[in-house]
Amino acid sequence: MANTSTGSYNPSGSQNASSDGIDSLKKNFNSMGEHASHLKDDVAMLGRDVADTAKAGMSAAKEQVNKGLEYSKEKGEQSVKAAHDFVVDRPLTSIAIAAGVGLVVGMLMCRGRN
Repeated sequence: MANTSTGSYNPSGSQNASSDGIDSLKKNFNSMGEHASHLKDDVAMLGRDVADTAKAGMSAAKEQVNKGLEYSKEKGEQSVKAAHDFVVDRPLTSIAIAAGVGLVVGMLMCRGRN
């Protein structure tokens, strides 16, 4: 029996439609699998890019910290040398300054107790 527009029932036509629907679902499912595989690859690539960017940022930050440490070390050494030279050149002045600083610190400490 042929499937006509008058609405007569045709079991073989129904079976063909089901088969076409199943084939279409299989194709869609396979396509989804391919898309998922591509998505997985894209996410992995994105993760590698983020890791590379983070490494580059950390490397730049480490370099900046090392420069800052080197600068601080140089300035500290210059300050120690300047203080040493001042003490050697003006020993009495150095003793007076140390005594004055000690007096102020002692007064502040005693004041905190009362």
